Amino acid sequence: MALRLLLIHGRFDPEADMDDWGFNGPNIDGVEALHVTYMASHVLWFVDEVSAKKAHALTGWPYFDENALEMMFDGDLLKATCLCADGPATYFGDWELQVPGS
Repeated sequence: MALRLLLIHGRFDPEADMDDWGFNGPNIDGVEALHVTYMASHVLWFVDEVSAKKAHALTGWPYFDENALEMMFDGDLLKATCLCADGPATYFGDWELQVPGS
């Protein structure tokens, strides 16, 4: 069963003082696993190469291999760089893995 990654509590400036919850990012589908090494490396594995390519297009995260991306962080915020073509980097304070439809 594939999981979905939700990006939540978004902002464009990582130093912004948040008065509200910010914006929601995209749902990233086709997640198979998340591997974390000493909180320094977060590798998101996908069920197939197509899912990894879709996620790469949404986030700009670099490939770990053809079915995996390395999640990027700026301090304690999850960073995504390609949510809009030539748009600014976006930062998310919350993210969660879910079973789709639950």
